[in-house]
Amino acid sequence: MFSFGKGDGMKSSQLTLAIIGVCILFFGTCAYGFGEEDISVHGFVSQGYMKSFENNYFGKTTKGSYEFNEIGINFSKMITDDLMFGVQLFSRDIGNFGNNEFKVDWASLSYNLHTFLGFRAGKIKLPFGLYNRKRDADMLRTSIILTQSVYPEGLRDLLVGIYGASLYGIIPIGVLGYLDYELIFGDIDVPIGSPYIKDLVNKYELRKPENFVIFKTLDLDPMDITLDIYHMEGGMMIWNTPIDGFRLGGAAMRGKGSLELSPIELDIDFKGLNSLSMEYEIGGLTIVAEYMNIRFLALDEMTEIMGWYCGGAWEMTEWLSLGATYGEHYPEAADKDGSEFKSVGYPDYYAWQKETTISARFNMTEYWCIKLETHFINGLGGVSLSENDKEDAKQHWTFYAIKTSLQF
Repeated sequence: MFSFGKGDGMKSSQLTLAIIGVCILFFGTCAYGFGEEDISVHGFVSQGYMKSFENNYFGKTTKGSYEFNEIGINFSKMITDDLMFGVQLFSRDIGNFGNNEFKVDWASLSYNLHTFLGFRAGKIKLPFGLYNRKRDADMLRTSIILTQSVYPEGLRDLLVGIYGASLYGIIPIGVLGYLDYELIFGDIDVPIGSPYIKDLVNKYELRKPENFVIFKTLDLDPMDITLDIYHMEGGMMIWNTPIDGFRLGGAAMRGKGSLELSPIELDIDFKGLNSLSMEYEIGGLTIVAEYMNIRFLALDEMTEIMGWYCGGAWEMTEWLSLGATYGEHYPEAADKDGSEFKSVGYPDYYAWQKETTISARFNMTEYWCIKLETHFINGLGGVSLSENDKEDAKQHWTFYAIKTSLQF
């Protein structure tokens, strides 16, 4: 079995038990004199259906799939005027990802020293792109699925949070607007058995078989590698410009880890986990563009995952919003034309995924919506090789989704 994770997962399990215990103490009793009015409780639930033609996207979607749901509940409590505790419990299933495993999505203590300086500790949402920290707020966006060129669904568990601490705040800069920043450091609990990471390794082995000779010599299966990211540091800054509704953002993080396959342990150096973002809201129209890259050095090879997109959404009425995006994703930026895939007998279009998405959101009430979405796709750079046989794969294909969401 292919596994990426913190050994036997004890760290995550211990944290989960600890957080649940804190929830019981804080929210399940009145031992500390907390009344219901002191506790903020919010949640969401969604159910969808996916169908693709020609190629599979998230699992066996050519057959149609109802494995498309989310449920989350979060609690927050102001302990003092400056100290707040919050936690979110979350479960999802989107084809091969999530499989309805309930887990602590984030949990932290936040202390505000001043408007320009606060401190946060626990499992913290990773500041990456404009929407990673609020990707669960389905009612706030028109699209069903966040653009996969920058927010790959398979990397959600990796990118959603970091175990550690951060400094954050808002810095006014006079007539130039203000800066919203967060500096963060800690380690990442990489999920076990990630299909997305497994497919990256599979594609890398196809393109660079010479780097896997050591595993074959020792009769080891490279799919059994465990990834340990034992520290990551960096941050994000968003410039809220003097132009109303216009903001620019950038994030940069670096880290160290190891690839372990007993008796072999190899260092992995994360040279960059970066994003650049632009958003402009004017009236009911939102225009956005984002870019990301993930660069890491392993097996003496530099690998870069790269993606970008641009698009917009228009709130036509209180009950109808329309959106459209175009994005490109490259699992290896150095092979954008697919020449390395062709050299090993695979179609060149496995090296890219170019995706045009059209979305519609119908607000049935303030707390309930229904969405429809169509994806027109060129290439298979963002899907699993194991789910798409090269003899049957098609370069141009479509994917459809419908989803209903309720928040409270």
